[in-house]
Amino acid sequence: MDRPTLPRSVIASVFPVQILGDINPESHHDLENDLGQLLQWLQPNHLDGVDLNRAEPSPRTKVAVRRCLRTQSQQLDFMKLWINSIRVDLKNRLPQDIDLFGALEIVWQLQSFYVKQLTHMKLSSLADDAFMRSLCALFNNFLSQPHLIHQLEQHIRSSLFKGPSLQLKTFAAVGMDTKLRQIVVKVTVEEICRHLASSCVGQWSTPVLYDLEKWLRLELYPSFSLGCSSKYACASSNDLIQIARDELVSLRIKEIYEMVQSYPHSVTALQELRECLALDSDRFQSLAHHRAKIVDVFINCCDQRLLHSGTNTVDVIIMYTKVIKSFLTIDPTGVLLDKVVRPIRKYLSTRSDFVQQVVHGMLDLNAETNSLVELAQELQKNDPPTSAPIDILSDPKWNPDPIDALPDFKKGEVSDVLQALVSIYDSPSVFTEELTSIFGERLLKWNEYSLEDIEHTTDLLKSRFGGNEFNCLDVMIKDVHDSNKLNSRLSHPGMELTILSRMYWPSVCQKLDSEKGFAIPVQDKFEKYTHSFEEVKPGRTLHLHPSLGTVELDLEIKGEMRKFEVTPSQATVIELFDEEEEGLSLALVTLSTQLPEYVATQALNFWVDASILSVNNGIYKVIE
Repeated sequence: MDRPTLPRSVIASVFPVQILGDINPESHHDLENDLGQLLQWLQPNHLDGVDLNRAEPSPRTKVAVRRCLRTQSQQLDFMKLWINSIRVDLKNRLPQDIDLFGALEIVWQLQSFYVKQLTHMKLSSLADDAFMRSLCALFNNFLSQPHLIHQLEQHIRSSLFKGPSLQLKTFAAVGMDTKLRQIVVKVTVEEICRHLASSCVGQWSTPVLYDLEKWLRLELYPSFSLGCSSKYACASSNDLIQIARDELVSLRIKEIYEMVQSYPHSVTALQELRECLALDSDRFQSLAHHRAKIVDVFINCCDQRLLHSGTNTVDVIIMYTKVIKSFLTIDPTGVLLDKVVRPIRKYLSTRSDFVQQVVHGMLDLNAETNSLVELAQELQKNDPPTSAPIDILSDPKWNPDPIDALPDFKKGEVSDVLQALVSIYDSPSVFTEELTSIFGERLLKWNEYSLEDIEHTTDLLKSRFGGNEFNCLDVMIKDVHDSNKLNSRLSHPGMELTILSRMYWPSVCQKLDSEKGFAIPVQDKFEKYTHSFEEVKPGRTLHLHPSLGTVELDLEIKGEMRKFEVTPSQATVIELFDEEEEGLSLALVTLSTQLPEYVATQALNFWVDASILSVNNGIYKVIE
């Protein structure tokens, strides 16, 4: 069971604190006279202000001091009683509702009075120190009242940088210089933040750090040093500059996502951020906090604004490339970059169209049609990716990983943007397969793409991904070269074939069986070409892939010859309408050509759009 405790006020009423007035000598008359003389001299009797001239002791007082305070033990006991007397006296002199200026005036006068008296008493250093520490504690306790601290803060805020400031020596004299320093620094930081908000927010393309430091040295610090001595605040203007740099870093952390998003226009601000975050052993904890905060804020912004299903994959890739360049500007070691890109890389690996977007971005150098043209430019540089360096302790240039790096951090892993994207998957085979498929389609469209350009791009890809990754593509290119030579050798006018090696064109040849029975206008020419081929290549034969290739047609419409380059299915469909006056339905077209209904519909619509056919109630007719 807890015992009830009595409040201090109740205890003080029963056992009051002893003061100098409680001294009651038992017998010695001279001692009584000496104490009376000493007590009278120690009392500041004027309540409306202390008369400092009364502090000079008379010869009789000096004799009393020597007789009453002979030993150090007597001095210490006397100091305790004297402090208790001052505590009681302060309650009368300093009421609770007194304002800051009145309290400071009284405290300053009392402090000066007691210090001068103590000097004349010539006590031991231990007694002097005990009294001064207790006296400062009394004044400190009173001046630390919330309403006085609030008044002090308001006064410093309104006057420190706008005019003559209050002399704050009283606070320092009673040991409140730490509290004063806190208030002055707080007000100074508020002033710096106001300046940053007005001159630095959103200013990313022009330098602000030099102008900020110039403003601190020439405008802020002179007012600061005049308002209060540097003893009570910062040691020099360099301290204010460091505070301003920390606040600028905090501001840039809030803007970090927008800064990365606007790269390269924000590169100046990013470089200044790197300068502010430069390693300094004296500020290691502060810098570590800023670096961790940058990572947390940026990852949180990415989760909310980027990494969700409403964002286009291309936009995520573009942002990823900007993240790489921006964070390497802030931290060339790559530690911060390694942390912020992990969620982005994980998200991109889940996007079904990621590989296709990257591959198409690598192959198109036209900035107007390719939002990822930077990837194509990286490929054209022909710089093979550099592997992560191996830590060799015998290397004189070896440095350990930064202390805030993650356990699986790899130095030098990000060599360029393209390599960073490809490395999202453990194996580059997903990219090489897509590249092979695209180049296979381009090789079949010999009239649209240059074979020399394809070969050049293939060499660039081999340099980056390795030659073994494109063995299949090498065979495809060789097929095209061999086909051109064979077309020249066999010489069949009006018929040029690209002969594909069945095992190396799987995406093309797997459709061959589904297209059997599809009759095209050049079937006779193909059979003649096949016969010639079998004579040149004994034991080998050809199978037609009717959905590939192009057919050149000359159509006479209203007495005018019009040239068309169309697919075999489109040529097959339009041939049915030669001298057909009644028109044909979709069912008749599919029955006659053996084309799938969808392919036949697309072919008919092509000729309708070309103003060759018209359609009415499902019947297609030649316009003429």
